[in-house]
Amino acid sequence: MRKIGLFLLTAVIVTGCHSDIYYQDRAAQRARKFLLECNGDLSSEDRLNISDINYIRFNAPVLLYSPVLGDDSRSSRDGKLESELLQICVTWLIPGREKLYMVFGVSDARMDYWFPNRVLLRTYDPKVPALTGVLNNARNFVRNNFYSDMEPDEINHVRFGYPYLLRTDIAINYNTNGTDNADEVAASRKAAGKKIQYSLVWELGKRNLVVTMLADKGVKNAGIVFGGFLTDEELKMKTLAVVLTPEHARGELPDSEK
Repeated sequence: MRKIGLFLLTAVIVTGCHSDIYYQDRAAQRARKFLLECNGDLSSEDRLNISDINYIRFNAPVLLYSPVLGDDSRSSRDGKLESELLQICVTWLIPGREKLYMVFGVSDARMDYWFPNRVLLRTYDPKVPALTGVLNNARNFVRNNFYSDMEPDEINHVRFGYPYLLRTDIAINYNTNGTDNADEVAASRKAAGKKIQYSLVWELGKRNLVVTMLADKGVKNAGIVFGGFLTDEELKMKTLAVVLTPEHARGELPDSEK
Protein backbone atom coordinates (compact mmCIF):
# COMPACT_ATOMS: atom_id res chain seq x y z
CA MET A 1 0.00 0.00 0.00
CA ARG A 2 1.45 3.29 -1.01
CA LYS A 3 -0.10 5.50 1.85
CA ILE A 4 -0.26 3.84 5.19
CA GLY A 5 -2.22 5.22 8.09
CA LEU A 6 -2.85 3.53 11.40
CA PHE A 7 -4.93 3.99 14.51
CA LEU A 8 -5.91 1.78 17.44
CA LEU A 9 -9.48 0.78 18.10
CA THR A 10 -10.80 1.50 21.59
CA ALA A 11 -13.86 0.28 23.45
CA VAL A 12 -16.67 2.81 23.68
CA ILE A 13 -20.17 3.01 25.16
CA VAL A 14 -22.53 4.04 22.39
CA THR A 15 -25.94 5.55 22.90
CA GLY A 16 -28.20 6.97 20.21
CA CYS A 17 -26.43 7.34 16.85
CA HIS A 18 -23.47 5.07 16.30
CA SER A 19 -20.02 6.64 16.07
CA ASP A 20 -17.29 5.78 13.55
CA ILE A 21 -15.45 3.90 16.30
CA TYR A 22 -18.52 1.72 16.85
CA TYR A 23 -18.47 0.64 13.19
CA GLN A 24 -14.69 0.17 13.23
CA ASP A 25 -14.96 -1.99 16.33
CA ARG A 26 -17.73 -4.04 14.70
CA ALA A 27 -15.54 -4.49 11.59
CA ALA A 28 -12.67 -5.61 13.83
CA GLN A 29 -14.95 -8.24 15.37
CA ARG A 30 -15.82 -9.51 11.89
CA ALA A 31 -12.12 -9.60 10.99
CA ARG A 32 -11.23 -11.43 14.21
CA LYS A 33 -13.88 -14.09 13.60
CA PHE A 34 -12.86 -14.46 9.93
CA LEU A 35 -9.15 -14.84 10.76
CA LEU A 36 -9.78 -17.47 13.43
CA GLU A 37 -12.11 -19.41 11.14
CA CYS A 38 -9.45 -19.34 8.38
CA ASN A 39 -6.70 -20.49 10.73
CA GLY A 40 -7.06 -24.11 9.67
CA ASP A 41 -6.43 -23.15 6.04
CA LEU A 42 -3.04 -21.56 6.79
CA SER A 43 0.20 -23.44 6.32
CA SER A 44 1.52 -25.36 9.32
CA GLU A 45 4.23 -22.71 9.70
CA ASP A 46 1.73 -19.84 9.78
CA ARG A 47 -1.09 -21.50 11.70
CA LEU A 48 -1.99 -19.77 14.94
CA ASN A 49 -1.41 -21.54 18.26
CA ILE A 50 -3.45 -21.08 21.44
CA SER A 51 -1.30 -18.16 22.62
CA ASP A 52 -1.68 -16.40 19.25
CA ILE A 53 -5.44 -16.97 19.23
CA ASN A 54 -5.80 -15.49 22.72
CA TYR A 55 -3.74 -12.47 21.66
CA ILE A 56 -6.08 -11.85 18.72
CA ARG A 57 -9.16 -12.36 20.87
CA PHE A 58 -8.18 -9.91 23.58
CA ASN A 59 -6.06 -7.27 21.82
CA ALA A 60 -7.15 -4.42 19.58
CA PRO A 61 -5.88 -4.53 15.99
CA VAL A 62 -4.32 -1.76 13.93
CA LEU A 63 -5.99 -0.52 10.75
CA LEU A 64 -3.81 -0.14 7.67
CA TYR A 65 -5.43 1.69 4.80
CA SER A 66 -4.89 3.31 1.39
CA PRO A 67 -7.17 4.68 -1.37
CA VAL A 68 -8.48 2.14 -3.86
CA LEU A 69 -8.10 4.49 -6.85
CA GLY A 70 -5.51 7.17 -6.26
CA ASP A 71 -5.84 10.28 -4.13
CA ASP A 72 -9.43 10.96 -3.02
CA SER A 73 -8.91 14.70 -3.42
CA ARG A 74 -8.32 14.43 -7.16
CA SER A 75 -10.86 16.08 -9.43
CA SER A 76 -12.68 14.10 -12.10
CA ARG A 77 -12.05 16.89 -14.60
CA ASP A 78 -9.16 14.92 -16.11
CA GLY A 79 -11.64 12.17 -17.05
CA LYS A 80 -10.09 9.56 -14.76
CA LEU A 81 -12.27 7.58 -12.41
CA GLU A 82 -12.15 8.61 -8.76
CA SER A 83 -13.29 6.73 -5.68
CA GLU A 84 -13.74 7.31 -1.96
CA LEU A 85 -13.32 3.62 -1.18
CA LEU A 86 -10.37 2.48 0.91
CA GLN A 87 -8.46 -0.76 1.05
CA ILE A 88 -8.51 -1.46 4.78
CA CYS A 89 -6.59 -4.26 6.47
CA VAL A 90 -7.49 -5.10 10.06
CA THR A 91 -4.08 -6.13 11.29
CA TRP A 92 -2.50 -7.90 14.27
CA LEU A 93 1.26 -7.91 14.90
CA ILE A 94 1.48 -10.89 17.21
CA PRO A 95 4.46 -10.99 19.64
CA GLY A 96 7.03 -13.50 18.45
CA ARG A 97 5.64 -13.59 14.90
CA GLU A 98 7.63 -12.11 12.01
CA LYS A 99 4.53 -11.68 9.85
CA LEU A 100 1.59 -9.32 10.07
CA TYR A 101 -1.77 -11.12 10.14
CA MET A 102 -4.03 -8.94 8.00
CA VAL A 103 -7.72 -9.30 7.12
CA PHE A 104 -8.38 -7.41 3.89
CA GLY A 105 -11.62 -5.64 2.95
CA VAL A 106 -12.89 -2.57 1.09
CA SER A 107 -15.20 0.16 2.39
CA ASP A 108 -15.40 3.86 3.12
CA ALA A 109 -13.52 5.26 6.11
CA ARG A 110 -16.52 4.81 8.41
CA MET A 111 -16.29 1.02 7.93
CA ASP A 112 -20.03 0.46 8.51
CA TYR A 113 -20.09 -1.76 5.41
CA TRP A 114 -16.63 -3.32 5.75
CA PHE A 115 -16.60 -7.08 5.40
CA PRO A 116 -13.61 -9.46 5.38
CA ASN A 117 -12.48 -10.65 1.96
CA ARG A 118 -9.31 -12.64 2.58
CA VAL A 119 -6.41 -13.15 4.98
CA LEU A 120 -3.02 -11.73 4.00
CA LEU A 121 0.30 -12.48 5.69
CA ARG A 122 3.07 -9.97 5.18
CA THR A 123 6.58 -9.86 6.59
CA TYR A 124 7.04 -6.88 8.88
CA ASP A 125 10.30 -4.98 8.50
CA PRO A 126 10.71 -2.26 11.18
CA LYS A 127 13.57 -0.64 9.26
CA VAL A 128 12.64 2.42 7.22
CA PRO A 129 14.05 2.24 3.66
CA ALA A 130 16.50 5.02 2.85
CA LEU A 131 14.38 6.41 0.02
CA THR A 132 11.05 6.56 1.88
CA GLY A 133 10.99 10.34 2.45
CA VAL A 134 12.26 11.47 -0.94
CA LEU A 135 10.15 8.85 -2.71
CA ASN A 136 6.97 10.10 -1.07
CA ASN A 137 7.86 13.69 -1.97
CA ALA A 138 8.61 12.70 -5.56
CA ARG A 139 5.34 10.79 -5.93
CA ASN A 140 3.40 13.78 -4.60
CA PHE A 141 5.29 16.04 -7.03
CA VAL A 142 4.38 13.77 -9.94
CA ARG A 143 0.75 13.57 -8.84
CA ASN A 144 0.45 17.34 -8.64
CA ASN A 145 2.24 18.10 -11.92
CA PHE A 146 2.07 15.19 -14.37
CA TYR A 147 -0.96 12.97 -13.78
CA SER A 148 -2.96 14.73 -16.50
CA ASP A 149 -0.19 13.81 -19.00
CA MET A 150 0.00 10.15 -18.01
CA GLU A 151 -1.90 6.97 -18.80
CA PRO A 152 -3.51 4.98 -15.96
CA ASP A 153 -0.90 2.20 -16.17
CA GLU A 154 1.89 4.80 -15.95
CA ILE A 155 0.27 6.40 -12.91
CA ASN A 156 -0.02 3.03 -11.20
CA HIS A 157 3.61 2.25 -11.96
CA VAL A 158 4.73 5.47 -10.26
CA ARG A 159 2.36 4.96 -7.33
CA PHE A 160 3.31 1.36 -6.62
CA GLY A 161 6.59 0.74 -8.43
CA TYR A 162 10.10 1.66 -7.35
CA PRO A 163 12.34 3.88 -9.47
CA TYR A 164 16.03 3.92 -10.25
CA LEU A 165 18.12 6.27 -8.13
CA LEU A 166 20.78 7.86 -10.34
CA ARG A 167 23.48 10.47 -10.02
CA THR A 168 22.79 12.80 -12.91
CA ASP A 169 23.92 15.95 -14.65
CA ILE A 170 20.71 17.58 -15.81
CA ALA A 171 20.70 21.30 -16.62
CA ILE A 172 18.85 23.29 -13.96
CA ASN A 173 17.05 26.59 -14.41
CA TYR A 174 18.18 28.81 -11.53
CA ASN A 175 15.76 31.58 -12.47
CA THR A 176 12.47 29.71 -12.77
CA ASN A 177 10.20 32.71 -12.22
CA GLY A 178 12.29 34.97 -14.47
CA THR A 179 12.53 37.75 -11.88
CA ASP A 180 15.83 36.99 -10.13
CA ASN A 181 18.75 39.29 -10.85
CA ALA A 182 22.24 38.12 -11.79
CA ASP A 183 23.49 38.14 -8.18
CA GLU A 184 20.57 35.99 -6.99
CA VAL A 185 21.10 33.51 -9.81
CA ALA A 186 24.82 33.35 -9.03
CA ALA A 187 24.06 32.70 -5.35
CA SER A 188 21.69 29.87 -6.31
CA ARG A 189 24.33 28.32 -8.55
CA LYS A 190 26.92 28.52 -5.77
CA ALA A 191 24.59 26.85 -3.27
CA ALA A 192 23.76 24.13 -5.79
CA GLY A 193 27.47 23.50 -6.32
CA LYS A 194 27.71 22.22 -2.76
CA LYS A 195 24.96 19.66 -3.37
CA ILE A 196 24.79 16.34 -5.20
CA GLN A 197 22.31 15.91 -8.05
CA TYR A 198 20.22 12.77 -7.72
CA SER A 199 17.35 11.67 -9.96
CA LEU A 200 14.53 9.19 -9.37
CA VAL A 201 13.62 7.54 -12.67
CA TRP A 202 10.57 5.43 -13.49
CA GLU A 203 10.79 3.53 -16.77
CA LEU A 204 7.47 3.95 -18.59
CA GLY A 205 8.13 1.98 -21.75
CA LYS A 206 8.80 4.52 -24.51
CA ARG A 207 9.79 7.28 -22.09
CA ASN A 208 11.19 7.81 -18.62
CA LEU A 209 9.71 9.96 -15.87
CA VAL A 210 12.52 11.82 -14.11
CA VAL A 211 12.36 13.72 -10.81
CA THR A 212 15.66 15.46 -10.08
CA MET A 213 16.80 16.67 -6.67
CA LEU A 214 19.72 18.51 -5.17
CA ALA A 215 20.72 16.91 -1.88
CA ASP A 216 23.49 16.30 0.60
CA LYS A 217 25.27 12.95 0.54
CA GLY A 218 22.94 10.12 1.41
CA VAL A 219 20.07 11.91 -0.37
CA LYS A 220 19.55 14.04 2.74
CA ASN A 221 17.89 17.47 2.73
CA ALA A 222 16.74 16.85 -0.83
CA GLY A 223 14.89 19.53 -2.79
CA ILE A 224 13.22 18.86 -6.14
CA VAL A 225 14.59 21.06 -8.95
CA PHE A 226 13.36 19.34 -12.12
CA GLY A 227 10.68 16.99 -13.33
CA GLY A 228 9.90 15.75 -16.81
CA PHE A 229 9.93 13.00 -19.41
CA LEU A 230 13.18 11.94 -21.10
CA THR A 231 13.88 9.38 -23.80
CA ASP A 232 16.34 6.55 -23.15
CA GLU A 233 19.00 8.37 -25.16
CA GLU A 234 18.48 11.68 -23.35
CA LEU A 235 18.62 9.95 -19.97
CA LYS A 236 21.75 8.00 -20.89
CA MET A 237 23.55 11.23 -21.77
CA LYS A 238 22.63 12.75 -18.39
CA THR A 239 23.43 9.71 -16.20
CA LEU A 240 26.67 9.74 -14.21
CA ALA A 241 26.10 6.62 -12.08
CA VAL A 242 23.43 4.14 -11.02
CA VAL A 243 23.05 4.24 -7.23
CA LEU A 244 20.05 1.92 -6.77
CA THR A 245 17.99 -0.18 -9.16
CA PRO A 246 14.23 -0.70 -8.63
CA GLU A 247 14.99 -4.16 -7.22
CA HIS A 248 17.12 -2.63 -4.45
CA ALA A 249 15.26 0.65 -3.87
CA ARG A 250 13.41 -0.75 -0.85
CA GLY A 251 16.67 -1.17 1.03
CA GLU A 252 19.55 0.95 2.20
CA LEU A 253 21.93 3.10 0.20
CA PRO A 254 25.29 1.59 -0.72
CA ASP A 255 28.16 2.55 1.59
CA SER A 256 29.65 4.82 -1.09
CA GLU A 257 26.58 7.09 -0.85
CA LYS A 258 26.19 7.22 2.93
